[in-house]
Amino acid sequence: PFVPQSVIIGTVPYYTHFCDQPRTVSAYAIARDYHILLKNICNEAVNELKRLYPEASFAAFGDHSPINEKIAAAKAGLGIIGDHSLLITEKYSSFVFLFEILTDVNFDAVSQEVKYCEHCGACKKICPADITDKKTCLSALTQKKGELSEYERDMISYSECAWGCDICQLACPHTKKAIESGTIYTDSSWFNSHILLNPSEQTVNNSEDFELRAYSWRGPRTILRNLELIND
Repeated sequence: PFVPQSVIIGTVPYYTHFCDQPRTVSAYAIARDYHILLKNICNEAVNELKRLYPEASFAAFGDHSPINEKIAAAKAGLGIIGDHSLLITEKYSSFVFLFEILTDVNFDAVSQEVKYCEHCGACKKICPADITDKKTCLSALTQKKGELSEYERDMISYSECAWGCDICQLACPHTKKAIESGTIYTDSSWFNSHILLNPSEQTVNNSEDFELRAYSWRGPRTILRNLELIND
């Protein structure tokens, strides 16, 4: 049986200069679906690891991990945990995806102490909902299927967020520092092409384009509802 002994974990930055422009979707969703990229990265990494360790077993995950990937990343020394519950890295702030590879190879690595942000309160202060309650999180509301309450509809309409939310991340001093220094911007061709800042009814109903997007997994009805709310 496969009994993992070590975890290899990495970050993929996704914030680009396009993200600085007015948009109605979260920064991670303006380019093509990141799940495809994470899968490609994981496959390439596992193939190389199998070449180096032919007798070992590996299992890769991106965005659907069996472990708490944020805590694992913090223990690996990749960053700190913010009050908005996201991993904050030095160069890219919290605008990173995480992927991990579990293996039965027992690597000689030391787990670090999990460190947390300075608790400045910037993210909590600006959050239009209760940042500690995932049920009221604006990002979660934009992904919620079915009927919304009047409060939930008003939240989406007022925020003008058709999908996701970056409000707390952008308010973070670590993000502001990374933007000012320029380290936050990735030169990845994946996140600098096929840009769609403001989806419309036309683009959502275009099945070929819609299937390229990270929000396609929820189906067209959810984002079409949100677009109607913010354009009302």
